[in-house]
Amino acid sequence: MPGVPGMMGASDRASVPYPGPVPGMVNPLRLVEQWRRALERARRGELAVLRHPWRRPVPDGSVQDELVKVLCADVRRLAAWGARHALPPQRICHHGRVPHFDLWGEAGRRAWEELSPATLGRDPDGPTPDHPRPAGDGP
Repeated sequence: MPGVPGMMGASDRASVPYPGPVPGMVNPLRLVEQWRRALERARRGELAVLRHPWRRPVPDGSVQDELVKVLCADVRRLAAWGARHALPPQRICHHGRVPHFDLWGEAGRRAWEELSPATLGRDPDGPTPDHPRPAGDGP
């Protein structure tokens, strides 16, 4: 808004050029595609994994940049996976669309490494068939 430091009105925003993607930030369309694939698998009763930015405190009090969810509509299968990873069934979250574990830190990293190839394809951080990587956009 004119005259208010640090504030912009709609007409001011129109003249500000889009700076482009932030280095290291995941393309939002890629996140949407990962969520779609993970939810499809999970609703079929298969184990699936997804991750998303978090930047809030988790139950241990630390602030995490990322949260990993291991999802499965088959609660017994999800609980069995959790037991293999020393996660008690009481940690299964039943809010949201599909039962899931919320993981962070080392547990989240291990779950992502184990389940992302099946959920998202060979290179979960690379292009997908629906969203190929543009020419000149990394390896």
